[in-house]
Amino acid sequence: MKETFISLVVRHLLQVTHGDLKDVAVIFPNLRSGTIFRKELIGQVSTPTWSPGIFSIDDWLVNLSGLEKTGRLTELALLFQVVKQDLPTIESFSDYLDLGETLLADFDDTDKYLADPLQLFTALNETKKIDNQFDITSDEELSERIRIFWSSFGAGRSSHQEKWLQTWDKLYSIYEHFHRLLSEQGLGTSGMCYRKAAGDLISGKVTTGRYKKVVFVGFNILTAAEEAIFSCLRDQGTATFYWDYHPFYLESPHEAGKFIRQYLKMFPSAVGFQPFLEKSENFFESTRPEDVIHVIPVTSNTGQIQALLNDIRERPAVNRGIILSDEGLFSDLLSSWPDETMPVNFTSGYPLRDTQAAGLFANLTDIYLEFNQAVGQNACKSERLLTFLQHPWAKWLIGGESDSLIRIIQRRFPDTVPAAFVEAQKDLSEWVATNQTAVDFLAKLHDTGIRLLSFESLYGDIEKASIQSLIAETITLSEVISKFGLIPDARSLSKLLSRFVNAEKISLETDRTALNQVTGILETRLVDFDEVFILSFNEGIWPSKSLPGSLIPYSLRRLFHLPTAENRDAMYAYYFYRLIQRTTGLYIYYLTGHRDDVIRSGEKSRYITQLQFEIPGKVETRMEPPARVGNPANPIVIRKEGAVQERLSRYLSGSSEAKRLSPSAINEYMECGLRFALKRIYDIKEPDDIAYAAEPKGFGVLIHQVMNRLYQEFVGLDYGPDLKWLQGILNEQDRLREIILEEYSLALREPGGVKPGGKDLLAIEVVRQFLNKILEFDQANLPFKVAGLEQKFNMQYPIVIGGQSHEVNLFGIIDRIDQVLGGFRIVDYKTGNCELNTKSVADVVDTSLSKRPKEVFQVLSYCELFANQNPASGALMPGLFRLGRLMAGESEYRIQVAGHEVVYSDIRDEFKQSLKTILEEIFNPDIPFVQSENIQACRYCPFTGICSR
Repeated sequence: MKETFISLVVRHLLQVTHGDLKDVAVIFPNLRSGTIFRKELIGQVSTPTWSPGIFSIDDWLVNLSGLEKTGRLTELALLFQVVKQDLPTIESFSDYLDLGETLLADFDDTDKYLADPLQLFTALNETKKIDNQFDITSDEELSERIRIFWSSFGAGRSSHQEKWLQTWDKLYSIYEHFHRLLSEQGLGTSGMCYRKAAGDLISGKVTTGRYKKVVFVGFNILTAAEEAIFSCLRDQGTATFYWDYHPFYLESPHEAGKFIRQYLKMFPSAVGFQPFLEKSENFFESTRPEDVIHVIPVTSNTGQIQALLNDIRERPAVNRGIILSDEGLFSDLLSSWPDETMPVNFTSGYPLRDTQAAGLFANLTDIYLEFNQAVGQNACKSERLLTFLQHPWAKWLIGGESDSLIRIIQRRFPDTVPAAFVEAQKDLSEWVATNQTAVDFLAKLHDTGIRLLSFESLYGDIEKASIQSLIAETITLSEVISKFGLIPDARSLSKLLSRFVNAEKISLETDRTALNQVTGILETRLVDFDEVFILSFNEGIWPSKSLPGSLIPYSLRRLFHLPTAENRDAMYAYYFYRLIQRTTGLYIYYLTGHRDDVIRSGEKSRYITQLQFEIPGKVETRMEPPARVGNPANPIVIRKEGAVQERLSRYLSGSSEAKRLSPSAINEYMECGLRFALKRIYDIKEPDDIAYAAEPKGFGVLIHQVMNRLYQEFVGLDYGPDLKWLQGILNEQDRLREIILEEYSLALREPGGVKPGGKDLLAIEVVRQFLNKILEFDQANLPFKVAGLEQKFNMQYPIVIGGQSHEVNLFGIIDRIDQVLGGFRIVDYKTGNCELNTKSVADVVDTSLSKRPKEVFQVLSYCELFANQNPASGALMPGLFRLGRLMAGESEYRIQVAGHEVVYSDIRDEFKQSLKTILEEIFNPDIPFVQSENIQACRYCPFTGICSR
């Protein structure tokens, strides 16, 4: 292997100091680099010598500052005391928590980058002062961006916006008060330690102590505080710098060299030190000319791991780095790794969130949260309780009653408050009673962890360590809550525990001498490998797309030299190119499939494309071996005979067990005959889908329920809502929100009121905006009377089967029927995307069309049901209220045939014939139920596990 960067540094440092390192402090970006340095130093020193001081930059600066660095929980608690005083509108710890995290991050940036807090936080509130104080009026683009930002608040501000602006007004006061509170106790955040260390070192209040030389090794992006310290020690002749880089990205406007270029000028490398081979011409230098960079697109995480293991088995044993761009792969890789044949060192810890212990604690916390969100009654959602009861450890905690409770929860509940549901909840009410304090609940979680430790024989070392970690966190949380007199509610406690679980890792005892090292992105700093294997090398992961939340807009971040997205991108680019600059073998795997919350399009990292242009001929794409798919040899065919024929006949009039077909069921048949048979003939139920607001079903249900409640008082009256009434609803947005929340509880079929949170809270706000658009539409289309809401219609539809006449039982529930001038408007609400137009009436039942207008078929079916029951009703105008289009400003709603708005009577005969054709096909004994030929119809089908599509 080529010499590593750290081995080069050790060799050079020993030469220039003649082996005398006792007065030298060596500073690294992270602790791991220091550990590798110490190991390399021991290997190169041939005679006894004093070891230098070896520090991470964070530990060194904290020590120089003289402050005791605080933990995150303590910072949040102390900042809450300040925020409560300066922002009276923040009443609860739960309301504060997200804001507190953001404030701490912004304060940390302000301190580490030595920004003037008074100027910065004043600039956030008073844009004119920015022009006068900093003379940036010549930068018209920047000034305009700031003005646009503030103009977005509009002339009339809501109470929410006023509270938000009040937060900005108080930022400097909060910053100053918070820092004073910490300083009085000898405490400091990381940023405070950086700012104080820089100031004290420059002013001479502190020195480097016994260390006469300070050596900075392998830095890349510096904070302003670090720059100031580097400059001070450089000017004193105390500092030496070792930079890791390659001319390939240094001597061009390459993103990876963005910061190194300027630092080499400001802080030149140690005399005579060069981190690359002088004769090196190419960036990716292989000892074997035939070696290339292998790029392997794969379709799944399992595919990545299998491809990785196959590639490693075929390669000789060398120092190898396996980089997890997505550390969520850790548990899968650990379980798949063949320990006996390939020793491995997992330098990246096991994610606590992937353990069964974390899952159990999360289940209990979620139930506690649900009980405390219920208004007026102890209750939690059925599937939440079911999730807990299905946990493999649940039976250890509830005396073996898990199976019976699961059977209770799995029953279908016909009532809003089922007795069985209430009975099942009693078994956990002791754990999560609403009158418990957070400390009480943490004590119970602590006791649960202690109890779980007694079942040690039933799980391994990782689970034991995770339980111990969770027990320790419950103690820490309880101590902070008690010490600072916090009163966190269930939601804030849930957030705190969740953030701990997501951030914590379990250290593994592995073979530290193993050639195979599994590590994360940040842990690759200053580490070199002969071969590098990178997993999940996708855009959005490497480089990361996530940015921390901030109250400071981009323009002001640039103005005050605070970190921006460009800094992050340059950092990730440097990490990548530095990692591969000494390797002789590079394997890159990326996912081509869709992954929620991480990858949206399966797009490979931009660095792959860059390498293809930068190193032509060296990048080779190797396709993943195709997997053999076990599709059934024969398609599933259900013939209409025997029991199937008997069950199908239930939909015909005269049957002793009468059932009815809805337009949705007929649409279902046209989508897939097999799905229709499984659901309507065999009565196989879909999974119980609770109507959460953030889910498509719950979103639609909520809009229907609120509209029905608003308009119910007008049903059947000689008058409908008028301009004044509609405007009154639009003006009372707080009352509209209350109605939505009341209907939300009913939509969930849960006892008592339920307080939504997370995505549901956002979805409810979108529901309110949709409702406003419907009301505004109605306001613009007055007058009308409300003839019906969610009105049910039945009819017997004549068809011919085998030459004999029959009648099919049809029914439908029409969302809304308005009486307008000249007739009736038949309305169906649609939250999804759909079209109003069909080329012909026959197209609505043409199953060969890939995009059949099924929504048009549905509303025309409603017209037929209404017309059959109201033959003298006059003109019927079918329409779809497409809520997404209404939000976009499109007010069209009338169904069109060949581009012309229709009155149902004009096309009734043609539609009836089309309906008759499809109904006769459903009941034709010679046409079996078969799978759809349109694979797209299978994407969201709940029965794919049966048909193997």
